Amino acid sequence: MKRLLLIASLFFAGLLVSCETLSEGTGIAPQIKIERVDAGPDSIIIRFIPDENTAFFDYAIGSAEDLAYFTDGSLETIVRVDGGAETEVVFEDLVPDNSYVVFARAYSPSDDAGSVATLKAITDDNQIMIRLQYLSDVSAGFKLEFYHKYYECVWYLGKESDRDAFLAGELADGSLTEPMQDYECVNYFELDPSTDYVFFYTCYDRLGIAVNGEIPIKTYASDGCPNFSYELDSDVYKSDLRLIPNGDVYKMVACFGTSDVADFALANWAYDYVAMFDNWAMSKYNNTLTSVQSEMELNLTTEPLIQDLALYVLMYDEDDNIQSVRKVLMPNHEFDGNAGEAAATVEVSGITTGGAIYTYKSNENTLGIYYETLDGAWYDDLMESGEASGKFFVHETLAAHEEPKFHYGNDEFIYAETSGTPSTKYYAVACPVNCNGQGQGWGPLAIEEYTTLDE
Repeated sequence: MKRLLLIASLFFAGLLVSCETLSEGTGIAPQIKIERVDAGPDSIIIRFIPDENTAFFDYAIGSAEDLAYFTDGSLETIVRVDGGAETEVVFEDLVPDNSYVVFARAYSPSDDAGSVATLKAITDDNQIMIRLQYLSDVSAGFKLEFYHKYYECVWYLGKESDRDAFLAGELADGSLTEPMQDYECVNYFELDPSTDYVFFYTCYDRLGIAVNGEIPIKTYASDGCPNFSYELDSDVYKSDLRLIPNGDVYKMVACFGTSDVADFALANWAYDYVAMFDNWAMSKYNNTLTSVQSEMELNLTTEPLIQDLALYVLMYDEDDNIQSVRKVLMPNHEFDGNAGEAAATVEVSGITTGGAIYTYKSNENTLGIYYETLDGAWYDDLMESGEASGKFFVHETLAAHEEPKFHYGNDEFIYAETSGTPSTKYYAVACPVNCNGQGQGWGPLAIEEYTTLDE
């Protein structure tokens, strides 16, 4: 095995990419693997392992942004190695505590190029990088990256006086063992303004040797830091939210939904709110929007809104640097014991061979109406089980439908049924609901019988 020494004074920074391959071309071409051997404060040792079809290969070190330049051959640090022997390279004079990307590509004797292989590496004796990701007056986020020999990390955010208790194993906010991803984020959303904290962490290698560290922080004062105010108009079926950023915020990315809107996805994003919501905003996924130097309107409609609401806001400066992440939980509409009963009527007209025209009206206590056409024979059989229980079943069946027909508001509206069959008995029904929503908010069932015309 050959071993090369490369002296490189490089000062690259940027986001990393995971060890991956980017294919080029469709023919058979040699491939190459990259392995990290070791690292020091200013050096990284890399092993290149080309396959048996390799005549020579190129490699280089840089940042994630250099991938395109390596691919097209214009990256100045590219080095060519003749032959297909396994080779170790020492990259020296690197920046301490900095992240790099190593690139490699193998070629056949006929100059067929294989895919580009990449590997991220970091200059750090302990191979641990834990840093502050964002900070506000009430929130803070930390990004934990640790590789190779370190497989477990324990952390705690507290006061300086908590150091001994943390080191003794008496305090912990969380831990991570054998991570499936290259990093994990830790987020805190209920901190006190203008307060000193210390983020303690202990990482263990596979021999049980521990490396302890800490990051002292002080939350900002509430006055003069990036922030926003909001105005919420909400009931159990519809919420309209208006966000107003202060003068310290250049851009906002906001996600507005039920309280579990982010819970199920966060694990797949290593609890990285910044990366996840930035990604969602590109496609407006899960009601995630972006505004630049302007207010933002977010609307949420669901039938019914039985969960609390959650608002997540990312704030950025003019250089697109993350300033803060905030999480605001908003309680759902409370039960109103004094709410009046909802009531509705349905009138049938214009009967055809396939249906009829339904006209729905409701009183001032009605927040909305679930409506539908019921098969006459099905409803008659249901009533044999008891009128009260049968009508309650209709309420719940209509509301639980995968795509329920629901009209929001108490204005008069018309629905045209056209999917019926000739000479068949049907019922036009309306299930009104007041401000308390389904269940305790149901009003009496309104129902009108009719029979479609003969062909």
